[in-house]
Amino acid sequence: MNFLISGALMFTVFHKHKPALLTSLIDGSALMVIAVCFVTLDLPLSAFASGLSGLIWYILLVQKIIIKRRKRTIEMRDKVTPR
Repeated sequence: MNFLISGALMFTVFHKHKPALLTSLIDGSALMVIAVCFVTLDLPLSAFASGLSGLIWYILLVQKIIIKRRKRTIEMRDKVTPR
């Protein structure tokens, strides 16, 4: 199941619209906790799949932060030097 979720999330990674910061943070963290639980239960494939999904959510989180910073930089630049 997590492999399917990871595949579906890949479209979001390459799309310009990203999920909310809090959504990415919570989902990524929850999936990483689940991955650790799977490791302790000696379920490596499940741990890998959950960890992969969590990693993709963290990638989306970083992308959203970068987009927000760029937007803020552009807004600050426009305030300093009007066009």
